[in-house]
Amino acid sequence: MVVEAEDADLKKQLEKECVAFFFLGQYYLMNGNADKAAEFFRKTLNTGVTNYRQYESAEKELRIMGMLR
Repeated sequence: MVVEAEDADLKKQLEKECVAFFFLGQYYLMNGNADKAAEFFRKTLNTGVTNYRQYESAEKELRIMGMLR
């Protein structure tokens, strides 16, 4: 769990985690660590917050990387 994303409201927490995990994935991707990036993109999808653009973008990144399972 990303500490800064903690929230007493589970829905809000998942929304915050969705955003945080996506940008962590972007960070690792930009720094050449595709495996770690894919891990965070999968965590983004695991939040189930499908109405956030980060969710859709994480799916696209994984598809581009050939790592969408």
